Amino acid sequence: MREEGTSDWLGSRDTGTTSGARRRGLPARPASWWLAAAYLALLHLALGALVAGTDLPARLHHRWVVLAAPEFDGGYRRWAEALARSDAHARPGALVFLGDSIVRDLDTSSMARHTLNLAIPGDTTAGLLGRVRAYGSVRTARGVVIGVGVNDLYYRPVPEAVANYRGILEQVPAGTPVLVLAALPVDERAQPAFRNADVRRLDAALEALCGERPGCRFVDPSPRLVDGTGNLAPAEHDGDGVHLSKVGHDAYWAIINAAVLTTVPPARITPPAQ
Repeated sequence: MREEGTSDWLGSRDTGTTSGARRRGLPARPASWWLAAAYLALLHLALGALVAGTDLPARLHHRWVVLAAPEFDGGYRRWAEALARSDAHARPGALVFLGDSIVRDLDTSSMARHTLNLAIPGDTTAGLLGRVRAYGSVRTARGVVIGVGVNDLYYRPVPEAVANYRGILEQVPAGTPVLVLAALPVDERAQPAFRNADVRRLDAALEALCGERPGCRFVDPSPRLVDGTGNLAPAEHDGDGVHLSKVGHDAYWAIINAAVLTTVPPARITPPAQ
């Protein structure tokens, strides 16, 4: 029990009266301080409203999820193992297709005889560079078609992706015709992951890189697939803003097919030795 007049836990020494102050009041703030605090509060509310009206929260969430996941998972490794077997058994002189899901979906056998599609859904320039070094079919190919790069925009800056692409091209023997396919624009209204400004920067760099190599042709199907806003047209994608619909795929196929017919020599299949 406290003695009268001793300090209680609030620091008051007048515990014996009800009129004594139980705690000291906060020091008075000047009016300018309250105005500044109100201004900062309103500024933060305004910025919050602006951000909420954009796709920035979704993009940040998407980027966090992607970066938390590995670039190459078990599914990717199973694809790589299966395609390594296809490469090992390929006949010399194939028209080899390398890339991601857009290339994987191509009906390459309807473009030419003796094609070999070694594309993997979700692939990047880093993944393809690691794979292509072991592909004997690329070293004996009569032509190589490469379509990869947009997925790199998840993981690395454009210059790093272009450096990887250069390494991929170096694995193709000099004199072999090469088609470098532009990374396709996306529909920014349907997905938060990619920006067409980044896709355009990548494509400009790939076109310049292709121009350094004799026998390399840069093929850009984008003008056929975009709408008036520069986005991948809704009719051309399957709803996710990235992958092509049947309409988009048919248009894409037609452009790649025309480039193959005018760039790559016809097949001359060497039968197995008896």
